Amino acid sequence: TNLTMHRSTNGGLSWNNIFSGVHVDQHALFIHPENPDLVINGNDGGVYISQNRGFNYRKVIDLPNIQFYSCKIDPNDPDRLYGGTQDNGTNRTTTGSVDDWRLLTGGDGFGVNIDPRNSSVFYTQVQRGILLRTEDDGANFRNISFDPFGGGFNWNTPLKLDPFDNDMLYCGNQRLFRSLDRGENW
Repeated sequence: TNLTMHRSTNGGLSWNNIFSGVHVDQHALFIHPENPDLVINGNDGGVYISQNRGFNYRKVIDLPNIQFYSCKIDPNDPDRLYGGTQDNGTNRTTTGSVDDWRLLTGGDGFGVNIDPRNSSVFYTQVQRGILLRTEDDGANFRNISFDPFGGGFNWNTPLKLDPFDNDMLYCGNQRLFRSLDRGENW
């Protein structure tokens, strides 16, 4: 929700922005009880440490703390793993390794649907019904989102590839929608 951090040294009469430029959605703050200059900020992007009360900071880069909403294994290659992550997009490894994940799409990443005929074609989701399709293994994405009644979609909108007709997609909000042409028309 784009929560930023501020600090006051005069009882709230004025405020200074701290941890400016860090990832949004702050969740945790630690102020060292014996050294108030040492402040640690935890948010959706990781952990940030400041030695001057949040005005300057460094990100802890070797801490594997991403939260996965969903995971998917490519039906044609079990080393190709996909994951939708909380506020850190949809990511993939093509080797099955824990240290070579690459960001494919941003926002909150949710489910991934892989065309079993061709792994270069897959679908990703972003919050509120943003639906994306790639036909070139993630090099480019086409937005196939729709909202015909202006009612919006859930945070994690259900999207499923038909197991018998891989050109057919189903998507739901308060209604169930179907596309016969891989999301071009709903």
